[in-house]
Amino acid sequence: MPEDFYDLLGVGRDATADELKAAYRAKAQEYHPDVNDDERAGAQFTIVRRAYDVLRDDAERARYDRLGHRTYVAQHMNGLPSVAARRASSDADGSQSDRTGSRGRWERRPGGSNGSNGSRSNARAGASANAAAGSAAGRGSSPGDGSTGSPDPSPNGGTRTDRGRPNEGTTAGRNRSGARSADRRRVDASASTRTAPAGARGTRTDGRTRRATLRARWVAVALAALAYLVGVGRFALANRAGLDAAAGRLATEPVAALGGGYATVPPTAFARAAVGGAAVGEPSVAILFPAGALALPLVLGVTVLGYGRGTAWLYAVCAFAPAAALTLGAAFPARPLGVDLLLFVALPVGAALVFLGDLGRYLRAAG
Repeated sequence: MPEDFYDLLGVGRDATADELKAAYRAKAQEYHPDVNDDERAGAQFTIVRRAYDVLRDDAERARYDRLGHRTYVAQHMNGLPSVAARRASSDADGSQSDRTGSRGRWERRPGGSNGSNGSRSNARAGASANAAAGSAAGRGSSPGDGSTGSPDPSPNGGTRTDRGRPNEGTTAGRNRSGARSADRRRVDASASTRTAPAGARGTRTDGRTRRATLRARWVAVALAALAYLVGVGRFALANRAGLDAAAGRLATEPVAALGGGYATVPPTAFARAAVGGAAVGEPSVAILFPAGALALPLVLGVTVLGYGRGTAWLYAVCAFAPAAALTLGAAFPARPLGVDLLLFVALPVGAALVFLGDLGRYLRAAG
């Protein structure tokens, strides 16, 4: 659970104004209700906004550092929302996250890493909101910058005793100060309400642009995978005799069939012949084999680099297997059938299919 506003924003106590702004923007984008479907996102976003408002103001920051987190929250921020009432829905939210696990790999959440980390961040922010609101409820909204129990002169001449029992004059002064604090909070809330729609519109626009880009990348990966599969099929036809012989032995001698040779034309030699034919103006379908082996990891890698997180990088690594095998083919020209099935079929095709399903689920859930 975050200990204070610095911990909530993820900055040190000596953070500069630029560091605070960068941390706030990251947290705001993470918890903004337009990009975070967690039931507690609204309250969490409010906590982050108020923490930033305090720390970016030099005077308020100095007062916050002097009083400490609990005392400052109790005296100056008794209006913090509590998300405790919404915790009953956390199990349902967790179930929804499990059903749409692809969100953790494709949803942009600055300040977090993957879906599970995002959930932990939500939980930490929720706990911070509860702690802040609980402190306010327990301590009330006593005015002034001093700590509870110290003498506090009032306009009517009364003082608050060391035991914290105010006399009539102090009570009246505190009521007037509380009214002024409430007025200031209403003004701040009104200003926030007036400025929120523009930011929300910008966030929604960014979300639509992001989803449109991801849909285009999904189509690009599907086309690259299809082209590669056509090229693999053409390579299989060139080695049909060896593949038929290996297939005939799979039932009786599977180990020998998978561990033996099969290729009349090795993959690297086949790819070089296809590239050579295209270079002299005689392209054929065979060119899709080396072209797809390069295009598939390229499109996957660019997509994962720009939008993926967590285990999404495995897609690009697996799709890179054919390109690596073709590059090293000169050093290992006669590979067993099982190795080539793994490098040229299982890893790249499996990665492409799982990627398309994973990103497709995310896009359907995101609308």
